[in-house]
Amino acid sequence: MAWWGVLVAVLPAGVLTSLTPWILRRLPAPVDEPQSDPYRPLITRRFLVAVFVASLIANGLSFALLPPVMALGWVSLSTCGVLLGCIDQATTYLPLRLTQTAWGLTAAGVLAHGAVSGWSVLLQAGLGAAVASGLIWAFWRWGGGFAFGDVRLAGLVGATSATVSLTFFSWALLLGSLVGVVLGIVARVRTKEREYPYGPALVIGPYLALLPWFSLGT
Repeated sequence: MAWWGVLVAVLPAGVLTSLTPWILRRLPAPVDEPQSDPYRPLITRRFLVAVFVASLIANGLSFALLPPVMALGWVSLSTCGVLLGCIDQATTYLPLRLTQTAWGLTAAGVLAHGAVSGWSVLLQAGLGAAVASGLIWAFWRWGGGFAFGDVRLAGLVGATSATVSLTFFSWALLLGSLVGVVLGIVARVRTKEREYPYGPALVIGPYLALLPWFSLGT
């Protein structure tokens, strides 16, 4: 493992954590609860520490295990995506404005990656986004248990993970789904609720896939 990657990861994780209170104060209320403010109460030391640690791990894995230009394309998922997962875990909401920002940053990262490594990366990212969001959309439409925010987040995760390869994308989606099943069972046992936040599992999937993928020298 390239330990310099772990050191580099401190910067985006620190920037994200410092901006998180500002972001949370400016997120609009959810459409289905326009009078509520579920985000401002998250501005606590415990939540900020969780965001920093999660982002540090995510950035550390991507910068340590991916080529530099590819790792830059993952920064959006390792910052905005991580924050979305933390917010979803705490509130069951995935703010649209933050998701849109993450999509913009991801597009910029994929374009930079494509400019250096070849434009086929754009096709892979587009296909990954379409397949991932399409699968979650199908579950949202007919299966229940998902919110439309999960559909948008799945596209972000799919686009990012597919920049490695479509095989890697498949593993990222599979591992994220397995994590989701485990979290769902835990939530069902603890709270007896059928619905639970799926965003954290979607975000975790690609980082779990990185470990065996690159340790095996693929």
